[in-house]
Amino acid sequence: MVRLTASGPMLTAVAERRSLKLKYLRIGIVFFLALLAAGTTKSRADTLGTGWKYRRSLRANLFPTSAPGKNIAWAQFYTNSARLPDGRDLRVTTATGTILPMRLLRISKHDDLVRLAFQEPAAGEYFVWWGNEHPGTAAPKLKIERGIFLRVYPLVQGPRRTWRQMMQRFNQARPFACMFVPEMFMGYDPTGWNRQDMMLYRADLHITSAGNYTFAFDVADVGFLNLNGKNLLTKTRPGGMMGRVRYKRTIYLRPGWYPMTVGELHLWWLAGISVDWKPPGSAQYAPIPAAAFAPANQAVVGRLQKLGGGYTADFSIKPQSQLFVPPDNYMQRYTFSALVPSTFAPQVNWRFSDGQTAHGLQVDHEFLAPGIYTVTMTVHQAGNTFTARRRLLVRTEMFSKFPYPPVDPAGVVADIIDNYNLKTLSGRQLYRGVMFYHHYKNLRGLRPWGLAWALSTDAQNPVSVVRTADMLVRRELEKDNFQQAGNIYLLASRKHIDTITQAHLLLHYAVTACNYSGKAPEVLQELQNWKADHGHLSKPAAHDLNTALAYASVANGHGAAASKYVADAGDLTAMAYSAQEIRQGVLARNVESYIDSHHYRTADHLLDQWELQFPRAIIKGYTRLLRVKLMTAQQHFINAAHIAVQYVNSEPKSFYAAKLLYLASAAYRSAGKTNRAELLLARLKQDYPESPYAYKH
Repeated sequence: MVRLTASGPMLTAVAERRSLKLKYLRIGIVFFLALLAAGTTKSRADTLGTGWKYRRSLRANLFPTSAPGKNIAWAQFYTNSARLPDGRDLRVTTATGTILPMRLLRISKHDDLVRLAFQEPAAGEYFVWWGNEHPGTAAPKLKIERGIFLRVYPLVQGPRRTWRQMMQRFNQARPFACMFVPEMFMGYDPTGWNRQDMMLYRADLHITSAGNYTFAFDVADVGFLNLNGKNLLTKTRPGGMMGRVRYKRTIYLRPGWYPMTVGELHLWWLAGISVDWKPPGSAQYAPIPAAAFAPANQAVVGRLQKLGGGYTADFSIKPQSQLFVPPDNYMQRYTFSALVPSTFAPQVNWRFSDGQTAHGLQVDHEFLAPGIYTVTMTVHQAGNTFTARRRLLVRTEMFSKFPYPPVDPAGVVADIIDNYNLKTLSGRQLYRGVMFYHHYKNLRGLRPWGLAWALSTDAQNPVSVVRTADMLVRRELEKDNFQQAGNIYLLASRKHIDTITQAHLLLHYAVTACNYSGKAPEVLQELQNWKADHGHLSKPAAHDLNTALAYASVANGHGAAASKYVADAGDLTAMAYSAQEIRQGVLARNVESYIDSHHYRTADHLLDQWELQFPRAIIKGYTRLLRVKLMTAQQHFINAAHIAVQYVNSEPKSFYAAKLLYLASAAYRSAGKTNRAELLLARLKQDYPESPYAYKH
C-alpha cells in the first residue's frame, strides 16, 4: 500500500528520522529565505502614486484556513476605455493605498472584461485601479496557492504514453486562459473553446483524519492525477468518459495539506474531468467537495468611481440564461442594470452594437450570435447626461457551472426579439432568429424575420441558404402566401454566394413562381437578365439555369424555346437511355405513392429532383401531370388548373395534353369556377376530339 505524508509543517514525523545536521541546515536555509522574503516584501510594499483615473472597490471576506501559502482573493469586473489594452495599469491596493501582489488571469484588448487575483492580508475593502498612462513599476506577482486553479493551454503534439510525457506537453506551452473553478468535476470546457487543448488543475487538498483513501479519476481523453508530487493515476488510452469513474487507487494519508495536480489532454470535441474519492468509513464514491480544498475568496465588486469627479455612469452585466436553437446555435440573454444613486430618478437609454435599443433602469437583451458587442448606456438626470460604454464578449455558448446554465423559455426570448430592428442585424443573426421561430413554431415572427433574412446579401454557407429558403417557402405555401414564396428564392439568390448556388435557387424560383404566382413573364425576364449579366458559367450552374429557363418558357407557352433550353441543359448524370427510363419509372411510382399517402412535401421534392436530373421531363409532360395531381390533392385547385393550361399552351401535341385539360377543368369546378371549367371542356372537344377525355363528365 502506498503511504503519503503531508507537506509543510506536517513533516515533523519524517524530519525526526533525519540527521541533526540536515535539520539545522534546513532551519538555516528557511531562516535566510524568510529574511530575504521579508526584505523583498518591504521593498516592494509601494503605495499608489498619482495619475490613476478610475477604480472599483473589492470587498472580500476571509475564510480561516491552515493551508500553506498566502490568502488570496479574486475578482471579475468590467473596466472602461481608459484602461491600457494590455492591462499594465491595473493595480490592487489596500484601503490605505498599499500596492498588493496580484496576477492577471484574464485580459483582452478586444473587450473590457478583466479577471485577476490578489493577496488578501485581511478581510475588508480593497481597490482595483486603472487609467494611468504611465503606471510605473509593475505590481509584485502573486503566487497562486489557494483555490482550485485551472490553466488552459493549446494542445501540443508529442508523446503522451506516461504522465511525465504529458507534463512535458504542458511545459512546452503557454496558457491562454486562467481561472478559479468551483469544483474538481466538470463536463465542459469553461473557456468555450471546445477544440483540442490541455487543462491543468492545481489545488491543496485537506486531509483531516488518517486512513485509507481511495481516489477514482477519469478524463474525456488522456490525463493524470498527482498528489503531493507523486503520480497516483494515469489514463493513457484516448476515449470519452464512460459515465463512471473507472481508474482508482487506494493510499494511506496522514492529516495535513496535499498539493493535487490534475492534467487533461483534450484531443477531441468535448472536455471532461472527474475526481472522486472514498474517504475512510465511506461506502460509496463521491466527487471531492470544494470545501476539502484550500479556498480562494471571490471579492464583491463595487461601482465604478472616477477620481475627482461626482457620479460616474456605470452598469452591471449579468449573464442570465441561454436557449438552444437547432442545428447547433445558442441564443444568450444578458441583463443590464444601471447603477445609480437612490436619489436619482433618471431616464436611462441603452444602445447595442447589433443596432437594437432599449429603455429603463434594467433591460434584458438577447444576443443571437457570438461576437464582441459594444453596450452603451446613457443616463439623463436633472439636465445632466452621463454615458458608460462597455465591450462585451459573447461566446458560442454560455458557461457558468456544470452541466449547463439555465434554459430560457422560448416565450421570454420571443418577447425580446419580436421588437428588434431587423434592418440592423447581420445575415448570420437573422438566420439564427429565423431558426428560432421555425424550431419553436412561432409563425407570427417567422415571416418578417424570414423576409429580412432573404433581403440580406451577407455571405453565408450555400447549403444553409438553400435549406433555409426551402423551409421559408414551404411555410409561405402552407399559408397560401403564394406571391411571397417565389420571391424568397429570388432574394436568396442575390446573396454573396457562388453562382452554382445562385443558379440552383433561381431554378427553385422559376418552378415556385410559375406554379403559384401567375408571373411567368417576369420570371422568364429575370432569368434571361441574370444569364446575360453572368456570361460564362460553370457546367453545373449552366445546367440549373437552362433548366429554369426551360420551365419558365413552358409557363409562357414557348415550347420551341423550352426544347432548346432543355438541349442546352443536358442530363445531370450520364446514364444509358434504358437506365434513365428505369430511374424515371421509379420516381413516378414513388411520387404517386407519396401523394396517395399525403406526404406532399416529399412528393414535391422528388418532382424537383426528377426535373433537375432529367430536364427533358419538363417538356414530355408526365411530371406536369403529377404536379397537377399533387396540387389538387393539396386543394390548390386554381394553381393546379393554371399550370396544366400553361403546359398545354406550350406543348399542345403532347400525349398528356388532353388529360391535362380535363384535370384543369375538374380543378376549376372544384374551386367553384364553373364557367372556366366549361370553357376548358369545350376546348378539349375542339382540339382533341379523338381523346376519350373529351366526352368524360
